[in-house]
Amino acid sequence: MHRIEENGQDGAAVPFDPVPDAPLDGAWRAKVTRFRGGGFEVSAGLVDRERARARWERTQGFGVPCRKRVQGDEPDPDSVRRARQRARTRVRHLAKNLGVSHLLTLSTRQRANTREEMLGYWGRFLRLYERVSGKRLAFISVLERHPTNPEHLHIHAAVTSYLHVKTLRRLWYLALGGTGGERGAATPGGVHMRQFRGESGRRASRIARYIAKYMTKDTAEEFNKKRYSCSRGASDGVEVDAMWLTGRNRIEALSELLELFGLDLRPENFWWSPSGRRIWGQVVAGESGSDPPF
Repeated sequence: MHRIEENGQDGAAVPFDPVPDAPLDGAWRAKVTRFRGGGFEVSAGLVDRERARARWERTQGFGVPCRKRVQGDEPDPDSVRRARQRARTRVRHLAKNLGVSHLLTLSTRQRANTREEMLGYWGRFLRLYERVSGKRLAFISVLERHPTNPEHLHIHAAVTSYLHVKTLRRLWYLALGGTGGERGAATPGGVHMRQFRGESGRRASRIARYIAKYMTKDTAEEFNKKRYSCSRGASDGVEVDAMWLTGRNRIEALSELLELFGLDLRPENFWWSPSGRRIWGQVVAGESGSDPPF
């Protein structure tokens, strides 16, 4: 296998030198994402080398996405799908990197609200929390439409520790413009804290998968608007490496990945696409082989 030099490094050559024994129409490329608390993800795909070379040259190695638009101001559906998938992957990686352990849901009693309103409430809540606790909340958050009332939005936030519900309610009510002491029908919103069971690494993986699923729904964000927010430093410690595999087909590529990374083929840890062009696997922090061999 060969390490890929990317991202416009000084003096780096175009990263598409020949791969030993690779088929003419493509080669398997693997990307490994490591998290600061341990554990990693491996994703591999069959890459059309000529298209990859053309895209690298077009973006000068920086991987700048080129989003197509159809007639008028409507975005290309394929670009929307790709943007959602990138956001989903990013949210999952950040949640794993933070080592989240609980899921916080915040809502209002408004029949209808906007993205800007909810983000304003959320920002006020974070400032109140920091003022009361003396520290910033570590989180990754997304907006979701109510399943039966699309005009109503609420917030899901994956956090790194249990937060006392009484304190959360008081701060959220204040953020919504209340007094903080409302009860019953007088409360301006709702607060729910959910704990996931299991060891810390497995728990973070489950929450990461749970919160990332909102990125492929018809979420509150419009195309080209950010679909999530996270606390400062949430991405610190994420490391990414990429390499070419020598496997000539899906079976050979899978065998190579299993040998290199010791992937677990249980459904929660492994997936491959029906098309045969994509393979994904994870090794959870704290479990055997939770560090890649490099």
